[in-house]
Amino acid sequence: MDLGGRPSSGGLHLLVDSTGIKMMGEGEWKTRKHGASYRRQWRKVHLGIDAETLDIRAIEVTTNAIGDAPTLPNLLSQIAEDETILSVGGDGAYDTSGPILTFDTA
Repeated sequence: MDLGGRPSSGGLHLLVDSTGIKMMGEGEWKTRKHGASYRRQWRKVHLGIDAETLDIRAIEVTTNAIGDAPTLPNLLSQIAEDETILSVGGDGAYDTSGPILTFDTA
């Protein structure tokens, strides 16, 4: 998927994070008053944003059962192969005990 973002001058500094979106569920007032009649369903939206231009460069939507770290390779694969990624920044949820990616800086 190509989102058509502007290439960064001098290389890409990609910022990654996710947020939850409630897909369906009772209204908050009705839930408090009468209780929920069914479980709410959530999705996670993982975004990769260019730190220079603030353009969204990558997006992945998952269920809330999927962690952040496993989505990082999918986000990075959406960046054009001819664009240099200088850094990837994110919160601790994107950090794992094992390597997910290796960068060839040669």
